[in-house]
Amino acid sequence: MRKLISIGIIVLAVVLLGIVLYLLFRGRVKPTLPPGTSGTPPPSTPFPQTPSVPSPTVVPTDDTFVIQTSEGGVVVRNFYKDNPPMYGSNVMLRDTSEYHIEYVRDNGQFLIALLAYTSEEAATARKKAEADLLQLLSVSRDTICSLDIWVSVPASYSETLAGTDYGLSFCPGAVAL
Repeated sequence: MRKLISIGIIVLAVVLLGIVLYLLFRGRVKPTLPPGTSGTPPPSTPFPQTPSVPSPTVVPTDDTFVIQTSEGGVVVRNFYKDNPPMYGSNVMLRDTSEYHIEYVRDNGQFLIALLAYTSEEAATARKKAEADLLQLLSVSRDTICSLDIWVSVPASYSETLAGTDYGLSFCPGAVAL
């Protein structure tokens, strides 16, 4: 009889442990990376990082500064004068309910997260983010297309839309939403 009670207690403990582990880990989802990338994105951004392109390591003080691209330098308005929040090498330029715009100082890349559940919401958010970024940088549409800009929807909003670089709608290679 004692042996049967011991077995019953062990089975009950294993079942309870299984339930606790299930409850702890059921809501965790791994981030989705675009095809052809490896590793995991940093926790502050849903985007993969690109190879390093030289950019300023100190905060510029002039009214403009140059962001280096594979095609040369692009002169942009000094958005650091707006005192944006900085998280390591990331500069949060905009944080709205529809989109986030970050600048990654380490590689000169802009990251736009469209906080949208549908392609219609994403298209609307992209238009607003594009206008905002053009104003932030004080550059033309042609000029902004030479910058490294990743536009995506986080998987936490839409797994269907996530993992694609949609680009700016008016730049070559943009993906329709």
